[in-house]
Amino acid sequence: MMKMQAMPASTQDPSNEVASSFNRCFPIFSRIIFTPRETAILAVILSALSYPVSPILFLAIPCLWTALFAFYLERDLLSRMLFPPFTAVVCWAALGTGVGIPIMYSTSFFEYYYRVYAVSNWLDVLQQIQAAYLLAFPFAWLGYWSGGFRHIKKMGVDLSVISISQALKPKLLALGWVLIGAAVFMLLVKAMTGMEDRSLLSNQVGASGSTPQGALFLLNILPKFGMMGFVFAPYLWQSSRWIGRSALAILLSGYTVLALASGTRGLFLYMAVFVFVGAYLFRSKDSRWFELWLLILVAIGLIFSGIVLVYRTSDNFNQTSSNNITSRLFVLADPETYKGAQLFKPETIYRLGFSLYALDDPYVFAMTPERIPRVGFEGTSAVIWTWIPTTLYPNKLPLLDAESITGLYNLPPVAKKYGYAISLVGDAYRRFGWMGIPPLVFLAYTLYGLLSRWCLTGWRNGSVFGWCLLVFAMMYFWSRPFGTILSTWWSFFYD
Repeated sequence: MMKMQAMPASTQDPSNEVASSFNRCFPIFSRIIFTPRETAILAVILSALSYPVSPILFLAIPCLWTALFAFYLERDLLSRMLFPPFTAVVCWAALGTGVGIPIMYSTSFFEYYYRVYAVSNWLDVLQQIQAAYLLAFPFAWLGYWSGGFRHIKKMGVDLSVISISQALKPKLLALGWVLIGAAVFMLLVKAMTGMEDRSLLSNQVGASGSTPQGALFLLNILPKFGMMGFVFAPYLWQSSRWIGRSALAILLSGYTVLALASGTRGLFLYMAVFVFVGAYLFRSKDSRWFELWLLILVAIGLIFSGIVLVYRTSDNFNQTSSNNITSRLFVLADPETYKGAQLFKPETIYRLGFSLYALDDPYVFAMTPERIPRVGFEGTSAVIWTWIPTTLYPNKLPLLDAESITGLYNLPPVAKKYGYAISLVGDAYRRFGWMGIPPLVFLAYTLYGLLSRWCLTGWRNGSVFGWCLLVFAMMYFWSRPFGTILSTWWSFFYD
């Protein structure tokens, strides 16, 4: 039996005499998240002081605080999980409303980009979005707690001592190799076909319909399993000799090269994040180096995001395709790519903020119900056709309806418009107004709690499938399950 270091039954507050394993790995961060009362008071003070300077920060600061509070609420799982299920989805919502929206609004490009919608006061719209998130937060936690966390919480002892039997070890290693290999292979195919290419040339080719829909379907079956492999990477490294470590380094390097050739920041950054998550999960001892490496990872991520943003908006990048990897790498390494680049121009700053927010909710909150009436339960009958293939029923109502909704809010309206996503909160507001947000959020997060409970309690059987469930529960930091009401249903009952 291979046993990792035994940990206390639960993560305790810093005020307690016996420090938890999380405290020992992240002493500074622990002092922040384990003092919710103090940080809440500080957030209220900063929010009040910021209002005269920048009104958009008035609600942005409380939105950010919810991420810290989510870590505190799930503190019993932090002995091994850096991103427990509820925290994983809340972090991105908090970053979007607390950081992304203020960055977007701070630029002159914001008004230019949205000028076609003829909205007189975008500040009010964005503050409504922030207020809607703050309204949803307590109901989200209540639903998640009632659906699963009140049972998951009892797993503190199980999560603090991870045992891998000799019989399980080769199966777990095989699983890790298969998942990482599959992730690299899928990205290679997507790069060669332009499905992950961020260039203007690729968008033009994609608009012509040259990408086979069959390939698109096959490459997006259970995409979360691709990222799951990177969580196992540290375990593969620990358990391998120089040949295995060399192979792992080649696979991770190949994935990085393909991500850079495609011009995508997210795939590389998420790979790095999940390797770090795996190092914490499979660690043999506590170390303060984790906190230092986390700070280094954040710094590298910020620098890397700026470099890739300049790189993928350059003329040379947009005149090539990801299927020519060599030419893309030459563009990345060419100093001419970065000459005259204006990283802090309004459009670049706006796009940086929008990459954190990445929702089309502003249209919904700006035009509902003044220009476009609420729709209530319209279209929800589509759920009865969830498991009927489109091939057999091509005219069925789509569950992934965000593009249709975005098209509805376009001026003039169109059947579909490529967009990003409509949030669960945004769709609840679109359908039922402010009163619809609490019950719909509660129900959705109750389902999420049930799913999380199944994943984390299933781990206790010590099987390969159980380990898959444990790691799968962390994947919602990358692929959030909540969109419109119909796409949320699709996420839980089909995807």
